[in-house]
Amino acid sequence: MDAILFSVMDLCERHGKLLRTNLDGTALLASIAFVESSGGKNNYPNFEPYWAPEGKVFTIEGKLQRSRHPLSNKLVVERFNEYGMASACSFSSWQILYHTAADLGFKKAPWLLWEDAIAILWVIKRLNVLAGHGAETIAHFADAWNSGSFRDRIIPKEYIEKVSDVYTKLTT
Repeated sequence: MDAILFSVMDLCERHGKLLRTNLDGTALLASIAFVESSGGKNNYPNFEPYWAPEGKVFTIEGKLQRSRHPLSNKLVVERFNEYGMASACSFSSWQILYHTAADLGFKKAPWLLWEDAIAILWVIKRLNVLAGHGAETIAHFADAWNSGSFRDRIIPKEYIEKVSDVYTKLTT
């Protein structure tokens, strides 16, 4: 895992024990970082069109879905009005979505999540919420990290496989 930057791996090692799961917390954090940003090398903000006014939302069958767009949610609109396009981005080596962190209690500007040392605290909170909802396996965590839930019809098989492969390499 040479591609994981020292600072990212150091953060994973220091914070991995805070995860409430039977999985190896350090390896779980590092696996997500490796897949999301090549281990911290490509941790630039990523615009997520779904969370912007002109975003398009599709069902799993590929049909355009308008009625459930998140911008019908007053809180999401308020965040967009305050922070603009930055509120529709994911940040850091883990690519945590600003709205995810804000829903967990993050009350600062979205771009502050670009700093891995800040973002990891919210990554831990999110992973612990998932564990509290029954996530037990690397597949559960990878599925929910990529699609929002491990209990829906959206199963990002390739993403799960990538995270699982990295996790296996780190733990064997």
